[in-house]
Amino acid sequence: MQFTAPLPEPRNLYMCGANYADHAREMRGLARDAPIARPLHGPFFFLKPTSTVVGPDSAVALPHGIERLDWEVELAAVIGTPARNLSEQHALDCVAGYTVINDVSVRDRFKREPAPEPPMAFDWFTQKGWATTCPMGPWLVPSKFCANPGDLKMTLMVNGLVKQNSTTAEMIFDLKAQIAFLSRIVQLLPGDVIATGTPAGVGAGDKNSRYLQPGDEMVAEVEGIGTLRNRIEREQLNAAG
Repeated sequence: MQFTAPLPEPRNLYMCGANYADHAREMRGLARDAPIARPLHGPFFFLKPTSTVVGPDSAVALPHGIERLDWEVELAAVIGTPARNLSEQHALDCVAGYTVINDVSVRDRFKREPAPEPPMAFDWFTQKGWATTCPMGPWLVPSKFCANPGDLKMTLMVNGLVKQNSTTAEMIFDLKAQIAFLSRIVQLLPGDVIATGTPAGVGAGDKNSRYLQPGDEMVAEVEGIGTLRNRIEREQLNAAG
């Protein structure tokens, strides 16, 4: 038996980018102790197509012609009640539960911007919008069983080797700040998913990194939320007609 994603058809996928200082440093090519200023305008979000979602143990396709397929473990919050113009104090009240997301990314067209600017000038869609690049699951843990989403250990392994090892306490903008910020822009509705960002350790952050290849297994884990496993397979070409 193979499980589907907890929300196989989420309403929206709001993805928070550059939300861990160590990840921001590695993507900008900065030293590990370089200061990272908290953006005054608030967190940075992009939308990922909901059609990218696949479940636990589902294959993630390596498209033909792509050489730099990358991994990103993230804690994700699922909205359970409508929310608009929330304060940070009450932001978590609208969360139904939590799950794990692996924001698999195609880096072939990634262009690193000179420091101190964040890497925002590349084509987000052709990095984040590929089919099967949003594994989600394996569970949706009700929010009442996760008292402190702001202090959870998170790891990602490729073929048993630890690539990412951090905690949600390292976020630049915590989940309360993210939800409050989004609710001032849009009406958050049940079925919306907010992915809260990824820490350092992605392939693009290491010039010597080996990117994902067919047969590789990714294991993304967030403490108390679940362990999400997915393997890489070469994308199959369909016959015309």
